[in-house]
Amino acid sequence: MARRVPSSKALALFGVLASAASLAGGPARADEAPASIREVMRIEADVWSPRQPKQSIFDDTRIERLFSRDFVRLYRAAMRHPIYPGGTTPFDFDIIVQGQDSCSLDDMKIAQYEMDAPGNFYEVSFANFACFDDDGDKARRTTIYFSMADEGGRTLIDDVLTHENGEKQHSTKVLMVNIAAGHPERQYQAP
Repeated sequence: MARRVPSSKALALFGVLASAASLAGGPARADEAPASIREVMRIEADVWSPRQPKQSIFDDTRIERLFSRDFVRLYRAAMRHPIYPGGTTPFDFDIIVQGQDSCSLDDMKIAQYEMDAPGNFYEVSFANFACFDDDGDKARRTTIYFSMADEGGRTLIDDVLTHENGEKQHSTKVLMVNIAAGHPERQYQAP
């Protein structure tokens, strides 16, 4: 289910907008989102397109190139407890679209944000509900946040965050810690 971010003084738009088409290539400019975010969102847009190619943002050819060492360490620990026996993921939903089902990712926007926390953050939002028969709202958006880390001269994804009403932050890293500890029911509750 998509989580909405309430209006907040804690978030201030710095201003980078990109469509899904611009995520695929071109030389990076200083005002663009990091290459790791652009690649993750390109893959997710492909996965949820009508052709649905078999890709994963976590496959062995990508995970260490796109994600921080800490994120990779936590992901691998969580993978000792895949959601289904013999499964290929510790999650029972797509952490980017924040659900088990999605339409194509339309009207994608990427913006750098300043939060009430130290670090480098980017907000990504997109419309992904238009194809649902019972809830086909083209205006409804999913919003996620990427926390970034600089490692070895590259800007990598350190966490995927969401917010609920009242600005409660949900960290994918906390979720992975709980899965690795054998407590997926705790979800985003700090251990």
